[in-house]
Amino acid sequence: MKVKPQAAIIIVIAIFVAGIAFSSLSGLWKTQTTKEPAKYREEKLAEVYNPDDIRGSYSFSEISNLFKIPLKDLADAFGLSEAEAAKFKCKDLETKYSGSKYEIGTGSVKMFTAYYLGLPYTPSEDTYLPAAALKVLKDRGKPTAAQLEYVSNHLLQ
Repeated sequence: MKVKPQAAIIIVIAIFVAGIAFSSLSGLWKTQTTKEPAKYREEKLAEVYNPDDIRGSYSFSEISNLFKIPLKDLADAFGLSEAEAAKFKCKDLETKYSGSKYEIGTGSVKMFTAYYLGLPYTPSEDTYLPAAALKVLKDRGKPTAAQLEYVSNHLLQ
């Protein structure tokens, strides 16, 4: 059986369109990000967002809303005004702190968020926070003693 080229093209396009339609209807085809981090896998934290899933494209406002951290606390910790922090993205910290000896970036926001909420988080050895973050953690956060000790040894002076 021979298939004409025009028929083959129509069949391929139909299969392609049907595949996208099926994926879209079943919820597998998404063209926009949800800006919702993954949740912990542990049973006791199953309904809690995991700070390790924060991405550089997240703004401080989004982090504030998702993790229920006051925007002022995020702004104070990273040396920003509240107005500036509203649209400030995690990835922009690298530019803000580009002249420092240690890198302050998305990993720093992940660590601050987890420690602020007293959640488990294992940072990489080169994850640092600005000095102001320690004061915010002590005064307004819920970090464990071990987390405070880690931050005390990983501050940008």
